[in-house]
Amino acid sequence: MMGRITKKGVDALAPGDVLTDDEVPGFIARAGERGTVYWLKYGVGGRRGRQRWLKLGRHGEVTADEARRRALSARGAIADGTDPAAGRDARKAEPIVREFFEERYLKEHAIPNKKPRSVEEDRRSFKLHIDPVLGDMKLSQVQRQDIVSLRASLASTPGAANMTIALLGKMFSLAEEWGLRPLNSSPVARIKKFELAERKRFLTLTELERLGETLTALEESNAEHPTALAAIRLLLLTGCRLSEVLTLQWSFVNLETACLNLPDSKTGEKIVRLGPPALELLAGLPRFGDSPFVFPRARAAVITPQRKRRVGAGHFIGLGHVWARVRAKVGLEDVRLHDLRHTFASWSTMGGVPLAFTGALLGHKRATTTERYSHLADDPLKAAADKVSGTLAAALAGGKKGEVVPLKRIPSRRKRAAKSARWPI
Repeated sequence: MMGRITKKGVDALAPGDVLTDDEVPGFIARAGERGTVYWLKYGVGGRRGRQRWLKLGRHGEVTADEARRRALSARGAIADGTDPAAGRDARKAEPIVREFFEERYLKEHAIPNKKPRSVEEDRRSFKLHIDPVLGDMKLSQVQRQDIVSLRASLASTPGAANMTIALLGKMFSLAEEWGLRPLNSSPVARIKKFELAERKRFLTLTELERLGETLTALEESNAEHPTALAAIRLLLLTGCRLSEVLTLQWSFVNLETACLNLPDSKTGEKIVRLGPPALELLAGLPRFGDSPFVFPRARAAVITPQRKRRVGAGHFIGLGHVWARVRAKVGLEDVRLHDLRHTFASWSTMGGVPLAFTGALLGHKRATTTERYSHLADDPLKAAADKVSGTLAAALAGGKKGEVVPLKRIPSRRKRAAKSARWPI
């Protein structure tokens, strides 16, 4: 049907009827089962171009006169060479936040550039904090107030809030870089992170002595798994991160040069200098089967009269549970496993080791690279490791003066087996 599109004419349409306006070319009212919709039909690309349909609104939500004004405005844009439906198509093609995270951020940025553990942290942060609030929103729909509200909702967990804000900041920065949002439009810009209280907990000499007595007692009574207790000692004597100790393999250990050659760590390739106590600890550890790990994963096994043991694939797990029981016995409920690293660093500094060397021992990014300090003539990092680990080992032994001593002979296999017979590792 042809005629001027008016409210009266549109109200009279039955489902399936189409009314084409005789004044504005391409202005159409099409009736359906769910109501009448106003459209603008036009072509782009000249005589052989495509036919396009631009939805102007639904009758009842917009009036016939308003739909006419929209049609005229769109035809003016067409005359200027602009396709008014292009913006609509772009909005339809624009991913929601969840799709962008999974299909672009993870695949094109996180997985190729970040360590697996960091990728998993991103997944967890997104799943717990971002997806429930922003996951179904288009990228262009997210505004600053959405981020402000999300930050406020996480005020009780400031650490998690800061990780979430950092993740969102990177996501929207990449969205701008990849042309999915206008430049300088990030809703995360200038959103402040929470200030976190710096944790300075480290063990005093008295606490170290109590810890040493407890570890020795547990080792002698076989009350805790010897692998776990040895890992706790190594954490303290080297200042290594938990992941570096648990994933330590025998191929990384060089007793002759007194170092651990870690091919990968939080800060990349890393050399850890070992003091005599740490060397003695490693030299005395048994090796089980063909496991490459210094601290292999315990695995349930049938104990034969010959006390044969097996190990499972992978490294030891559950050290946190063992530490929780150990620290409860010592009265150190507020001390985390990571605080053993803080203890190493604190006693290094208090013992007069220069900050640059302490940073190098810990593998901080600001420390000199392994190539640089490995070429120093007198090897001060080795001396620093001797001094720090000697002090800590002396405290664990009950306050005896620590000194550099030759390595003890490694106990025989029979003696090691008798000592750890209770634990089928």
